[in-house]
Amino acid sequence: MTATMVLLNTKVIPRTRDNCRTDASYYSKPKLHIFIKDWNVLADLQGERWNKPHNEFKRQVLNQALTAAGFDPEKIKVSWSQKAGCSCGCSPGFILNGVDDFNPQPTPPVDIYCDYDILI
Repeated sequence: MTATMVLLNTKVIPRTRDNCRTDASYYSKPKLHIFIKDWNVLADLQGERWNKPHNEFKRQVLNQALTAAGFDPEKIKVSWSQKAGCSCGCSPGFILNGVDDFNPQPTPPVDIYCDYDILI
Protein backbone atom coordinates (compact mmCIF):
# COMPACT_ATOMS: atom_id res chain seq x y z
CA MET A 1 0.00 0.00 0.00
CA THR A 2 1.38 3.42 -1.01
CA ALA A 3 0.80 6.56 1.00
CA THR A 4 -0.86 9.49 -0.76
CA MET A 5 0.17 13.06 -0.11
CA VAL A 6 -2.62 15.65 -0.09
CA LEU A 7 -2.01 19.39 -0.42
CA LEU A 8 -3.49 21.35 2.49
CA ASN A 9 -2.14 24.87 2.02
CA THR A 10 0.22 26.85 -0.21
CA LYS A 11 1.84 30.20 0.58
CA VAL A 12 3.83 32.20 -1.94
CA ILE A 13 5.94 34.82 -0.20
CA PRO A 14 7.67 37.40 -2.41
CA ARG A 15 11.05 38.41 -1.08
CA THR A 16 11.50 42.01 -0.01
CA ARG A 17 14.39 43.82 1.56
CA ASP A 18 12.48 43.68 4.85
CA ASN A 19 12.18 39.88 4.99
CA CYS A 20 15.72 39.05 3.78
CA ARG A 21 18.69 39.33 6.08
CA THR A 22 21.33 39.61 3.36
CA ASP A 23 21.69 40.49 -0.31
CA ALA A 24 22.62 36.87 -0.94
CA SER A 25 19.26 35.64 0.39
CA TYR A 26 17.39 38.37 -1.51
CA TYR A 27 18.97 37.45 -4.84
CA SER A 28 19.08 33.67 -4.37
CA LYS A 29 16.94 31.41 -6.55
CA PRO A 30 13.31 30.80 -5.61
CA LYS A 31 12.72 27.84 -3.31
CA LEU A 32 9.89 25.44 -2.52
CA HIS A 33 9.68 23.98 0.99
CA ILE A 34 7.36 21.10 1.86
CA PHE A 35 6.05 20.58 5.39
CA ILE A 36 4.24 17.42 6.45
CA LYS A 37 1.34 17.68 8.91
CA ASP A 38 2.18 16.15 12.29
CA TRP A 39 5.83 15.72 11.28
CA ASN A 40 7.85 14.91 14.38
CA VAL A 41 9.88 18.10 14.90
CA LEU A 42 12.02 16.53 17.63
CA ALA A 43 13.02 13.66 15.35
CA ASP A 44 13.67 16.22 12.62
CA LEU A 45 16.09 18.09 14.86
CA GLN A 46 17.79 14.83 15.86
CA GLY A 47 18.71 14.02 12.28
CA GLU A 48 15.58 12.93 10.45
CA ARG A 49 15.72 16.10 8.35
CA TRP A 50 18.53 14.42 6.44
CA ASN A 51 16.19 11.55 5.52
CA LYS A 52 13.19 13.41 4.09
CA PRO A 53 11.73 11.49 1.17
CA HIS A 54 12.53 14.08 -1.51
CA ASN A 55 12.13 11.59 -4.37
CA GLU A 56 8.61 10.86 -3.16
CA PHE A 57 7.95 14.60 -2.81
CA LYS A 58 9.14 15.12 -6.37
CA ARG A 59 7.02 12.29 -7.73
CA GLN A 60 3.79 13.00 -5.86
CA VAL A 61 3.55 16.66 -5.01
CA LEU A 62 5.86 18.88 -7.01
CA ASN A 63 3.58 19.60 -9.99
CA GLN A 64 0.60 20.10 -7.70
CA ALA A 65 2.54 22.49 -5.45
CA LEU A 66 3.90 24.56 -8.34
CA THR A 67 0.46 24.79 -9.96
CA ALA A 68 -1.14 25.84 -6.67
CA ALA A 69 1.52 28.56 -6.36
CA GLY A 70 0.66 29.87 -9.83
CA PHE A 71 3.62 28.50 -11.78
CA ASP A 72 3.70 26.29 -14.88
CA PRO A 73 5.51 23.06 -13.87
CA GLU A 74 6.49 22.45 -17.50
CA LYS A 75 8.63 25.62 -17.51
CA ILE A 76 10.42 25.05 -14.22
CA LYS A 77 13.32 22.75 -13.48
CA VAL A 78 13.82 21.73 -9.89
CA SER A 79 16.68 20.30 -7.89
CA TRP A 80 16.65 19.06 -4.30
CA SER A 81 18.99 20.76 -1.88
CA GLN A 82 19.48 19.77 1.73
CA LYS A 83 20.69 23.34 2.31
CA ALA A 84 18.04 25.23 0.32
CA GLY A 85 17.02 27.57 3.13
CA CYS A 86 20.08 27.57 5.37
CA SER A 87 23.73 26.59 5.10
CA CYS A 88 23.46 24.25 8.11
CA GLY A 89 20.94 21.98 6.38
CA CYS A 90 18.05 22.68 8.74
CA SER A 91 15.61 23.69 5.99
CA PRO A 92 15.87 21.46 2.93
CA GLY A 93 13.77 22.13 -0.14
CA PHE A 94 13.64 22.37 -3.89
CA ILE A 95 15.54 25.08 -5.76
CA LEU A 96 13.51 26.38 -8.70
CA ASN A 97 15.12 27.28 -12.01
CA GLY A 98 13.21 28.92 -14.83
CA VAL A 99 10.88 31.07 -12.74
CA ASP A 100 12.19 34.18 -14.50
CA ASP A 101 11.21 32.66 -17.84
CA PHE A 102 7.70 32.03 -16.53
CA ASN A 103 7.23 35.60 -15.32
CA PRO A 104 9.18 38.06 -17.48
CA GLN A 105 8.19 40.97 -15.26
CA PRO A 106 11.04 42.18 -13.02
CA THR A 107 9.77 40.81 -9.73
CA PRO A 108 11.79 39.76 -6.70
CA PRO A 109 12.21 36.03 -6.15
CA VAL A 110 9.64 34.16 -4.14
CA ASP A 111 9.63 31.35 -1.63
CA ILE A 112 6.85 28.78 -1.69
CA TYR A 113 5.73 26.94 1.44
CA CYS A 114 3.40 23.95 1.10
CA ASP A 115 1.67 22.00 3.86
CA TYR A 116 0.81 18.38 3.13
CA ASP A 117 -0.93 15.53 4.91
CA ILE A 118 -0.03 11.89 4.31
CA LEU A 119 -2.95 9.50 3.87
CA ILE A 120 -2.27 5.81 4.25
